[in-house]
Parts: sequence; C-alpha cells; structure tokens
Amino acid sequence: SPVTALHIRANPIANAGQFMIRGINGDAEYMTFDDTTYGVHTAIGGAPSSNIYDTFIDNLDSGNIYFRTDTDNTYPAANTRMTITTAGNVGIGVTSPGNDLHIQKAAGTTNVSLLAENTSNTAIAAHAYLEASVGGTTSTGDPQLRLTIPSGTSWYMGADNSDSDDLKIGYGAVVGTTVVARFTAQSLHLRGGQAPVATG
Repeated sequence: SPVTALHIRANPIANAGQFMIRGINGDAEYMTFDDTTYGVHTAIGGAPSSNIYDTFIDNLDSGNIYFRTDTDNTYPAANTRMTITTAGNVGIGVTSPGNDLHIQKAAGTTNVSLLAENTSNTAIAAHAYLEASVGGTTSTGDPQLRLTIPSGTSWYMGADNSDSDDLKIGYGAVVGTTVVARFTAQSLHLRGGQAPVATG
C-alpha cells in the first residue's frame, strides 16, 4: 500500500541501493525538484571531473540550504543545525549567519566551542593550529583575534600590518587602538613601561 505518489520498498542491492539514476558516457546524473509556482528550484546529483566524481546540492532559486534534524519522524524537522545562505555564509546553530562562519548556541550548561585537534602523539610535525592571514604587506588588513562582550570592552590581539607587523594586545575597534602590550622582534613594550624580550 503506497503512502506517496512513488513508494519504493525493497531490499537494497549491494552498491546500488533501492533506487538508481545512471548517466550515459560520463554525463552528469542529477535529480531536480520542481514547483508549479517557482519552477525547478533544487538539484541533487553528481558529475565526473578529472577522473573523480563530484557530488553537488544546488539551490537554483536564490534561497538558503538548511540541514535539519528531529526525533519525532515529522517533516519539516524542527531543529536547523546548519545553514548555507545565498551569500555563501555558513551558520551552525543560526539561520541568518552574518559572517563567513557563524557559530551560535544558547547553552547555559555547555560551551560553544571550536576545536582543532591532532591526535597523533608520535609524529614530530603533528601540529594543530588556527591561522588568520591577510593579503600581504601591501594590504592594510591586520590578522587578529577578537574577544567581544556586548556592551562591554572588546579586546584584540593581532599583528599591526601598518606598523612593522608588531604584535599588539589592546582594546578598541581596530588593532592599534589603546595598546596595552606591544611585541617587537627585540622588545616588549607595556603601557607605561618597557621590558626586554627574553631570547635563547
């Protein structure tokens, strides 16, 4: 007794499943979703590229892509876990991300965290790091880390690209505003004093 317009019930075939779309002569294979008002708006499929096969999910109608989960077997799922906007912004826990990557959670007992982990304990070069980079010495941008408390003080730590690439720690809107500590290649300058940088 089918419960939808197309209802497939069968044991999966090895490496094929219950449903297959097969292309011809290396062409792309994809499935489209069409609406009488909006036309073709979504495509899911794949295409060969340089002896490998790429998989794609396309939104063709200037909308967002949402990844959602739930536990009650109803559609649509209530919890949007990740969003990709038409501008290319990615939101985790937020449906309208305003940054390239925006992670948001209202959690009173757990942390909102980002982890870069290398689990190898034998390789000499088994590093794990986060990197901020700008266009070069001709750029006026500063690679930096910002710590912000709404309606409070915003702290930063960054390399001042317009001031000999010195590492500065301070507070304010941009790197170089209200500097509390400044590291050069030879010395450490503190607000109100100066201390040498240890070498060796």
